[in-house]
Amino acid sequence: MRPDGARSLAPLPTSVAWTLGAHGLIALALARSDGLAQPFALVLVVLTGPAILLAIRATRDPSRTWNGAVPLAWTFALASAISLFDLPPGRSIAKDVAYAPFLVLSALTVGLVASYAVDLWGARPVGPRLASVRRWALLALAAALGAWLIRASPAPAIDVWQIHQQGADALVHGRSAYGEGVIASEDTRSHARVIAVYMYPPLNLVLTSAGYALTGETRWAQLAAMLAGGALMWLVAHRASGRAAFADLLVACLLFHPRGLFVLEQAWGEPLALPFLAGFALTVSSGRFRTAAVLAGLLVAMKQHFILYLPALALVPGIGLSGALIALGVAIATYVPFAVATPAGLFAAVVLHHLGNPFREDSLSVTATLARFGWRLPSWVGMVAALATYGALPRIPRTVGALLLASSLTFLVFFALGRQAFCNYYYLLDGTLLVAAAALADRRVPREE
Repeated sequence: MRPDGARSLAPLPTSVAWTLGAHGLIALALARSDGLAQPFALVLVVLTGPAILLAIRATRDPSRTWNGAVPLAWTFALASAISLFDLPPGRSIAKDVAYAPFLVLSALTVGLVASYAVDLWGARPVGPRLASVRRWALLALAAALGAWLIRASPAPAIDVWQIHQQGADALVHGRSAYGEGVIASEDTRSHARVIAVYMYPPLNLVLTSAGYALTGETRWAQLAAMLAGGALMWLVAHRASGRAAFADLLVACLLFHPRGLFVLEQAWGEPLALPFLAGFALTVSSGRFRTAAVLAGLLVAMKQHFILYLPALALVPGIGLSGALIALGVAIATYVPFAVATPAGLFAAVVLHHLGNPFREDSLSVTATLARFGWRLPSWVGMVAALATYGALPRIPRTVGALLLASSLTFLVFFALGRQAFCNYYYLLDGTLLVAAAALADRRVPREE
């Protein structure tokens, strides 16, 4: 080992490297496709499955290490930053918007992420004061890029944003978003129907309404959640590994994700789950298991299919059956006020509406590809296949990182074989992988130096 700066290059478990590899595959797939059907992107999505399985296998022998994991994180973070110049930040950018601020912020981001090469291969490590400034600069640049995007695309051409805005406006003015006549938005894909329900769970509504109440724009809630999720993930990675530079680079992979700005522009709700996901990992690592159970409940409450997280997370030591029951209780509690106010409307919105959603042949999934060749799989295949992945849970180590990998595999199978899967779906899968990588980088595991 080198005497100067070598600590940043000390080996990490190989499970971290495989997890980062899975992240890279998903990030590249979304960069190539925006989460829509595209053959090469689908190949990358399919390859993510073996990468996750290899990461899970590596968790069984944490003494196996590889000193290329941190440089790999730097490579992916730098590639994500550079992608800001190559990929359009959104689809509905106003024609009169000046791109100069975006380009300046992007250049600063690339330079900042590139500077971590000094930590990895420089003769001397960066001093603690400069390291702290640089860390805050990552968050500041991500916040500035997000703010630019929201102002540059003030009215994205997607029904999701319109529905969030209408639902938040109703709640802010004392009405239930699940009431009759509150929501009316044209389906911006088919242009053949009007969506008349707020189809997202109440916690999604409450959080976006907070952003709307303060700013008149629900997407500020998503941006705040991205930043909070990144900050909490940094704490997870730093607590596990003791490597500030590694934690910074994981945060950069999340905050400058190749399609992160696109997800923000489209007002998708998945970023709202990031603080609960990273917060769960953090509170488990610090032994606050009841708090972790509450956060798991809030995570599950964010979207209907997020219940798929719970079987794996319940196996985390300290959570167990009692923690799972707490999580379910918390999730149910978020529905209660709206169930009392508008029971029929809530049921129609969060259950019946989704049961009636059509199959999407434009989604980034195996089922959509097969359908284009005339082979239509039954709609239940994705759920059954996802549930089948739980059969592997008895063989997975009882650590939060390994069990988050198990959740990632479950969601990957659910999306790839389900009725629809788009950029926002895979974005949160990618976030789950990064939180898993943060938790797996545990410095307390003996390593070969």
